[in-house]
Amino acid sequence: MEAVKKEYLQWPLKKKVDRGNHKSQQLLVQVKRKVCVETLGVCGDSDIPGPLDRRRTPCETCDVIVKSLAGHLARYENQDISDYRREGLLEEKMATFCKEFDKEAFDDPGLKSTADIMVYCTELVRLSAEDIKSSFNRHKSDTGAVLRDVCPRNNKCGLFPGHFEL
Repeated sequence: MEAVKKEYLQWPLKKKVDRGNHKSQQLLVQVKRKVCVETLGVCGDSDIPGPLDRRRTPCETCDVIVKSLAGHLARYENQDISDYRREGLLEEKMATFCKEFDKEAFDDPGLKSTADIMVYCTELVRLSAEDIKSSFNRHKSDTGAVLRDVCPRNNKCGLFPGHFEL
């Protein structure tokens, strides 16, 4: 019960939230980060990265996308569901989620939006959907392993099996 009280203390006073409004979505990201990372300490700093003072890198963009998919799967008993069910959950999520990052990540300061994530997500899903599903089936809830499969960490970060660069 104490944790719930702490959560409400993080909400900015006199802030109105309108569904679908970009400023409102960014406020929710701010509160989610403050509660999850700073107040309750149940999330790591990389789970909900803070606001940027520079452009987001392709690696950071890919991280947001993969972690969003992992978060969706975490709502289920990921270790206990079949590969077929996991693929279905991922296909369902990937069909629509590239437009939902206003409430998942802070804006890129250069763009003043999350458009960079949405564009990157669309291309990643278009070119690598099967690789993403295979990686989640292989690694289950090991998000770090999925990130290594899907978001290469070398000097070519941002390149995927289809070899595109944004």
